[in-house]
Amino acid sequence: MSGPAQVSEAFELLRQGRDAEARALLEKVVGEDNADAAVLETLGDIREKLGDKAGAIDAYLGAVTHLRVRGELQRALGVLELMLIVDEHNVEARCEAAAIREQREDVPGAWRELAAAAVAAGQATRTTDNAPHTVEQVVLAMDAPVPTAAAALAVIDGLAPRDPASAARIARALAGSLLSRRLADDARQVEARALALESERAAASDQQSPLARLLEERDDAVPKTDPGAASFSEDTAEHAREDQSGDDDTTD
Repeated sequence: MSGPAQVSEAFELLRQGRDAEARALLEKVVGEDNADAAVLETLGDIREKLGDKAGAIDAYLGAVTHLRVRGELQRALGVLELMLIVDEHNVEARCEAAAIREQREDVPGAWRELAAAAVAAGQATRTTDNAPHTVEQVVLAMDAPVPTAAAALAVIDGLAPRDPASAARIARALAGSLLSRRLADDARQVEARALALESERAAASDQQSPLARLLEERDDAVPKTDPGAASFSEDTAEHAREDQSGDDDTTD
């Protein structure tokens, strides 16, 4: 059965409520690399309905990639909304939406999406470890400059609870961007936030230093046994016993 025939049959199965069978056919189409955006979006819907949330997000992302290549940006944003229904804290969906809005020259909208991505990345129990780094990379790669201090601070403050170091680096970069466009007052606000984050990190580091020194002193005070030395001592003692035994035999 060809790809188009499999897709037609899958859609007919869906109309009959036979979701698992429809999914099997669409998975085969995707596996054979014959899927378009409609197939991937439909597969995402089925996976989500059957409880495979991670699989649904993966299929939706594939659909977004197809749609962006074809220039169907509004429809791509609609698929990203489906992703956010599945996982409202999905950082990748927010970053994709920011890139699409930038492509559509919706600069305020792009930075709103980045602020939402930063907040999502700041949800420590809901995101992967590399989420703050992902947001930082996307922010620093933006061609559309941050429009205001408020837009910059929304991103910085969203990320700061999870990763203050990343937030501080972003603050420095965005302050420079604002200053380069002669938005001095905005730049000062963002620069002040960068300084505050760096001061907080320095204070936290100072508070940890005495404990670190105490642990090091405790470790130094504990005698360290060299397994090799112990083995060497045992071998020496054994040789001594053998020599003594030999002397005794000679004496006899």
